[in-house]
Amino acid sequence: MATVELSERFSISRKTAHKGINRYEEFGANGFAELSRRPHVSPAQTPAIVSEELVKLRTKHPHWGPRKLLHIMGERHPDWLLPAESTANRKLRRAGMVRVRRIFTPLAAEHSHVRSKERTCKRSRTKG
Repeated sequence: MATVELSERFSISRKTAHKGINRYEEFGANGFAELSRRPHVSPAQTPAIVSEELVKLRTKHPHWGPRKLLHIMGERHPDWLLPAESTANRKLRRAGMVRVRRIFTPLAAEHSHVRSKERTCKRSRTKG
């Protein structure tokens, strides 16, 4: 069957049809399985040595946060390109070194009448 006929039959472009044919020729029936979309290379990825040093320093000082750890690392290794504070926090979380704390907030329903009265008072003051 010609590529044009395949594309019309399955309502796909000829480019997609060629892609499918090439995958089938290379991998057989497994070529139609969904492939990973993850990039093969991440040039902006934090170097392993920096991540290891971050984890090692956190092990020595378990109560220090990412900001302080990065500051100390910057003083010890001024030539290293250090990650952002949020990235350092993510690295520590993945290593199981950060305990996520739950934040308790009052229920909105309990205080809704207070908020609405405050808003009303503020509005009446500005208008009058």
